[in-house]
This record gives sequence, structure tokens and C-alpha cells, in this order.
Amino acid sequence: MEKNQEALALAFKKARYKKTRIAELNITAEMKDEDVDILIEKLALAKAIENNAPVTKFRKGQEWYVEHLITAAGMTGEQLIEAEYLESVGEVSTESEMAHLLDNM
Repeated sequence: MEKNQEALALAFKKARYKKTRIAELNITAEMKDEDVDILIEKLALAKAIENNAPVTKFRKGQEWYVEHLITAAGMTGEQLIEAEYLESVGEVSTESEMAHLLDNM
């Protein structure tokens, strides 16, 4: 089955955004745990200030976000687009297209 072009375009946009954030935050797939912890705290603090809320409210979300970006940093462009495509296809496909995709996994 040919890929859904709308899902593919959405996947590209998501992958491009991730690559941009990875570069902006100087994230690498081999980051030291200490550097990861510092980045998570920095991002959580920024969210806390922006939302006038305690920093603890944002740590888990920022931890997930940073870990997700670290994983993406270790992928090739093709791998990242494929991962994003699998996520995006459910957002734009018909039920039969999604069922077909699941049957062929």
C-alpha cells in the first residue's frame, strides 16, 4: 500500500521541528546523564515561570520531552520520518487505511 501523502507531509513537519529543537537545545544521542538532568531542569523552570506554577509540575513532562528528543537525535532522517509517519497516519487516515496498516505491521 502506498503511503498516505497527508500523513507523510505531517510526519516531515514533525521531524523537521524535532531536528530544529535538537539543534537549538544542543541535544545528542550520547548526552551524559548530568547534562540531561540540567536540560530537563532548565526547561521545567522556563515552563514554571511562563505558567506561574511550581517547577515540580513540569519536570515529568520535560523529562519525557528531552528523552524523546534524545531518541530522535540518534535516528537518521529516514528513521525519524518513518517513526513520525506511523504516529501521524492515525491522525489523517480513514479507518480502513489504519486497519490495513496495522494488518501489515
